[in-house]
Amino acid sequence: RNLVEHKNSVDALAIHPTKKGFFATGAHDRTIKLWDASKEKSNATFSADDKGVVFRLLAQGEAIASASSSGFCKIWDPKTKTSVLKLNAHKGFAFWVKYSQDGNSLLTCGSDLKVNLFDL
Repeated sequence: RNLVEHKNSVDALAIHPTKKGFFATGAHDRTIKLWDASKEKSNATFSADDKGVVFRLLAQGEAIASASSSGFCKIWDPKTKTSVLKLNAHKGFAFWVKYSQDGNSLLTCGSDLKVNLFDL
């Protein structure tokens, strides 16, 4: 099956940790899409960043974290399709984002040679 809805290259993918068939994608069209594979179409789309490309997505329970070329990292609420936290993480590109094992912290790294640890 091919799931085609983004308008530009898809560069990020996060699989829901507990819900089978649920995943999120991020693309150069500056959107994040939430998917249910059984429906073969996205069930939500929201604007990821007004200046950046989504490079990484990470699903943690019901929240999604994104890192983008704008240097911002965001945490998203899939139910409201809004950013609930915006971190000015890097000067330049933010390449990676990762939750700590307990979910209470967020690690980021970027083109500015920094690794950041944010308490949530």
